[in-house]
Amino acid sequence: MADPDISTRQPGAGAARTVGELLREADLAARRMLADVDPATAPARVRSWAEVVETAAETWRAIPALGPHRVGVDADIDALHDVATGVHRLIVARGWPGAGAPDPHAEQVVANLSAVGDLVRSRHRHDDVVRPDAGGDLEAARTWIMHSVLAATHAVRRSLEQYELAMTSTRERTRLPAPTGERVHVRELIRRVDAAEGLAAGYLDLRWPATARGERLDPVHPTRLEAAIATWQTQAARALTSTPSVADLSLVVRTQLDGSVLAFAVAGSA
Repeated sequence: MADPDISTRQPGAGAARTVGELLREADLAARRMLADVDPATAPARVRSWAEVVETAAETWRAIPALGPHRVGVDADIDALHDVATGVHRLIVARGWPGAGAPDPHAEQVVANLSAVGDLVRSRHRHDDVVRPDAGGDLEAARTWIMHSVLAATHAVRRSLEQYELAMTSTRERTRLPAPTGERVHVRELIRRVDAAEGLAAGYLDLRWPATARGERLDPVHPTRLEAAIATWQTQAARALTSTPSVADLSLVVRTQLDGSVLAFAVAGSA
C-alpha cells in the first residue's frame, strides 16, 4: 500500500507499523485459525466471531471513499455485519456458548484491525475526499479486511462442523468443553456462518489477490444491470437486518455467488 496518507505509521515507540503491515498481520492471524479446526475450538471461536466482523466493519467504514458520498462502498461489509449481529443475538438467546475465553487468534485479528481503524481515523475524517490516485490503496485495504473476515469465518464454520460431528459420537462428545450446545442450535449457527462466508467470498471473487496488491479494476460504466444489482444489495441488506430465515440467507448467498459467476464470465469474454 503505497499511498502515504493511508500507509501512515502507528505512533509510539516500538510500534512503527503501517496500515498495510497491520492488515497483513490481521490476515495472518485469521489464516492461523485455519490450521486448527478441532471441535474443541468451536465455542471460543463462536464467541469471538461477531467481534471480528464488527471490528472489520468499523475499520472498513473508517477508510475514506474516493467521492463525497459512500454510495455502494459499505454495502458488502454492512450485509456481513448484519449476519454477525444476528448470530450474536442467537447465541445470547440460546445461551451457547456461554461466557468463556475468546479464541486467541481471533483476538489478534480484532487487535490488528482495531489498530488500523484507529490509525486511519487519526489522519482522516469519515467524510474526507482523498486523491483519485489513492483509489488503489483504498481498495487494497478493504480487500485485505474482507479476506481476513473470510479466513476467520471459514475457520469458524469448519470448527462448528467438526463440533457437530463430535456430538454424534459418544467417545468424541466427552472431549467437548462443557456445556455442550444443542445440535439444532449448532446447525443453525453453521447455516448463518456459512451464509456470511458466501457473502465474503462473493465480494472477493474478482478482487483477490489483484486489488490486494493495489492493482486497479477497470472502471464500470453505469448500466441498467448495475442499477439492478445496487437495488438488490439494498434489499438484501434490509432482509439481513431483520431476523432472516434460512431461506432468506440461502437466497442472498446464491444470488451473490451467481452474480460473481456471471461477472467472471463477462470479464473472461471481454
